Amino acid sequence: MTGESFQAASFTPEQTREVSVRLADGTDLHGLLYLAEGETVAGYECLCIHGLGVDANIWRFVAPRLSAAGFNVLCLDLRGHGLSGGGSWVRMSPNQMGQDLFEALQKLRFGPRVILAQFFGARVALGLLSVLPKQVRPPLLIAVTPVWTARRKSFTNFARITMQTLALLAAIRKQTEVRVSRTRQRRDHIRFAGQPDFHMPRFVEEAGSITWPVYARLLAGMHLHDWISPDLWEAHADWPVCIVGATDEGLWDNTELEEVSRRTAWPLHWLRMRHVSLSTEPEFAGPFVQLLLQCVNDSRNRAG
Repeated sequence: MTGESFQAASFTPEQTREVSVRLADGTDLHGLLYLAEGETVAGYECLCIHGLGVDANIWRFVAPRLSAAGFNVLCLDLRGHGLSGGGSWVRMSPNQMGQDLFEALQKLRFGPRVILAQFFGARVALGLLSVLPKQVRPPLLIAVTPVWTARRKSFTNFARITMQTLALLAAIRKQTEVRVSRTRQRRDHIRFAGQPDFHMPRFVEEAGSITWPVYARLLAGMHLHDWISPDLWEAHADWPVCIVGATDEGLWDNTELEEVSRRTAWPLHWLRMRHVSLSTEPEFAGPFVQLLLQCVNDSRNRAG
């Protein structure tokens, strides 16, 4: 991307440090590092991966609780999101973003034993796992409301969803200034507390934050990929993964997660929340972190 400008982050907690790294292609990634309070949990470090059209601030309620539990927590803005640069728009894909994170982790000397990824970020996490050296012990992936499909849709169903996706993108386009440049910024997502998951003002803001063309490309590409290759997660079926679903999910079909869990034997846990609850309402962070710690302990026990 060209012509990007910066705007100061609206929220930077005192217990965090700003970090940045320049990738080989010249793109700069920025993020927030929450340092563990006291001794770390057996050296555990946690990488948090946000979703589409948001930024590192979605973890503002979860990350401090993890650091209080003894984790060093790194929340990076993905390529083209938040304060990070975008580089060429053709490089904006989940796989490229996963490769970006791998390079950034190496340069920051940060070796996460836990990866926490939400929605679109779970696809980025799979891109990251795919480039990890085979000799590296795989980290535990906590996938929160991931956009994973378990089976190929019929062409009729695919066509129907395609029309719905295009209609949504057209509606967002009418309320979004089409630009090829963006203002680099992190947003305060708590403004959408109490709103339903399907909330047009939030969609418009998310699309505008990364530019509508990029948002449309990623959303439509995700939908097309689901039809061409619905079970991309299957290549990692032998890796430690824990799925967390939202009982009041308003953007995804929870039966897909149930089928993924059945086929992989990955544990599937449910929290009484909406899709966006963790990023907008602090009261959901406590129960979620307790569940995450349970997943970590269970995974450690299974590994012996």
